[in-house]
Amino acid sequence: MSTTVFKSKNSCNTLLAIQNQMMSCLGNSYQADKTTTINTKRNVIPEIGPVELGGVLPRVRYFGIGIKGFANITSDNNISQPYQPSAEEFDLYEPIPFRCVRTPLDTDVADQYRMVTTTTVNGQKYYLYWLKKISFLTSTVNLTKVDADGNETEYTVDASANLNPTPSDLFFTDLSQASTRVVASITGECRITGAEVLEAINVLYGGDLRRARISEVGTYSGIEVGLGADTVNEIPARTEAAYVQLCTHECSLGNPVDKDDDLIVNHLVFQNGSCVLT
Repeated sequence: MSTTVFKSKNSCNTLLAIQNQMMSCLGNSYQADKTTTINTKRNVIPEIGPVELGGVLPRVRYFGIGIKGFANITSDNNISQPYQPSAEEFDLYEPIPFRCVRTPLDTDVADQYRMVTTTTVNGQKYYLYWLKKISFLTSTVNLTKVDADGNETEYTVDASANLNPTPSDLFFTDLSQASTRVVASITGECRITGAEVLEAINVLYGGDLRRARISEVGTYSGIEVGLGADTVNEIPARTEAAYVQLCTHECSLGNPVDKDDDLIVNHLVFQNGSCVLT
């Protein structure tokens, strides 16, 4: 399933993502606000930001999932509708962790997850892994030509011609009605397994499978940082995510994941702008 998260109904960019993008493009001094980070919310290295890491800027790297992306809108609960998230909201409505385990994950398994916290349920300690790394399918930004019918073809830049342009004939047109545009984008894969979701449902929600429906997906920016062993919480040395902020939030009617072998594969198409061809 493909979703254009930057320009899709029931999804939005956050103000944090827009601000980060502008500061990165212009090269201005980065204005950090640690109070807006998931690290502050979950008390995971909240003191570390771009300044403490020598000016390294956050990048979109992770995604998270939630279970409160829609509401029943009729008294008989037969009709549901996704929420429309706001750019002023800085986390999902009801995020759930990808992993909820009694002992820390082995290093090779843990490497695909970030934002580790602990909690106690019925007197038992659990380790929660809230974010998962996005697998980008390419390191190259793609240019795609989209016609009025939504058909997509690869767009190739003709540098020899475009460096020495000639003006077209004078004309006036409503650009909003132009037939063709070019979009710059890159695709990331977000894999969610039933086994992951059911760990949280069984421990945090008493095994209520009615809640095992992923109806929120958020993407997050952050900075990778190596941490030594946490002897207090008995967490081995790991790579953690610092200065994590919500970038995009998408709500839907959800996908049920109530069996271990269920699998959701979202292909998120990150668009960074488009132009109209006249």
